[in-house]
Amino acid sequence: MYKYIFLSIFLISCGKTAPQTKKSQIPQVVSLSPAITEIIYAIGAEDNLIGITNQCNWPPEVKFKQRAGDFSYPSLEKISKLNPDVILAAGPGQEKSLKKLEVLGFKVIVFHPETLEQLYENIIGIGKIFKKETRAKKLVQKMKKEIDLIPQCPARKVFIEICHKPLIGAGKNTFISSAIEKLGLKNICSTSQKYPFINAEWLISKNPDYIILTDVEKSEFLSTYPYFSKKALIELNPDTIVRPGPRIVEGLWELRGKIRILEEKNEK
Repeated sequence: MYKYIFLSIFLISCGKTAPQTKKSQIPQVVSLSPAITEIIYAIGAEDNLIGITNQCNWPPEVKFKQRAGDFSYPSLEKISKLNPDVILAAGPGQEKSLKKLEVLGFKVIVFHPETLEQLYENIIGIGKIFKKETRAKKLVQKMKKEIDLIPQCPARKVFIEICHKPLIGAGKNTFISSAIEKLGLKNICSTSQKYPFINAEWLISKNPDYIILTDVEKSEFLSTYPYFSKKALIELNPDTIVRPGPRIVEGLWELRGKIRILEEKNEK
C-alpha cells in the first residue's frame, strides 16, 4: 500500500528519509497532482520533474513537460516509458491506478494534506525528496507570513460548493475548510463526510451568510437553484482555493477581498 506522508512519518518517525536513486542523485519524478506540480516549481525543483498530468496547468512553464495522462486515470504506458524513480500523487480518486503502478514496481508517495499545517509539512517533505529543503522551508515561511497578514473576516457562516450537479459540499475535514476557517469563517457543513451530497432544503434551513462557489459561475448555479437568488454568492478560482499548494495564499486573499466588498455593500 502506498504511503501517506505527513510530518510525523516523513520527518520524524522511524527515521525515514527522502527516497534516493542508487547513486544518491536527485530522483526523476512524475507528478500526478496539479498541486504537487505547483509545489515542485515553487521550490525550484522542476528540472527533475519528467512528467505531469493533463490537469497540471500552473505555472505556464508546465506546457513544456511531458503528459502522463489524466489525474484520475494516469497512463501506465506513458509512465512506464518515462520510467521515473518516484511518483508523487494526491491519493483520493487515484487509488486503483496507484496500486497498479506499485505492482509494476514504481515507488509511489502520496501527499494529501487536509489542513494548512499539513500542507506546510508536505511542502518540506517534497523539498527533502528533491534536496531542496531550504527552499521549501523558505516557501513555507513566506506563505505563513502572507496568510497572517490577511485581515480576519467577520464571523460568518459559509457553505463551500464543490459540485453543483449534484450538489456537493466540503465538510470540516477538508483542506479548503481548514483554509477558510483560518480567516475566521465557519463552515456550516460539519458532517464527518469530507464531500457529502447536499439536499437543497437542508442548505436553506442552515441559512449560510455566504455560499462559496468553486465549480460553477453564479448564473449557472442560480439557474439550478433559483431560491438562493437573495444569498451572497462568492465565485472563486478553484485552482487557487481548492488545490493544496502555494497559491492558497492568492485564493485566501481573493476570498477576503470579495467578502470585504459584500460587507461594505451591507453597510450602505
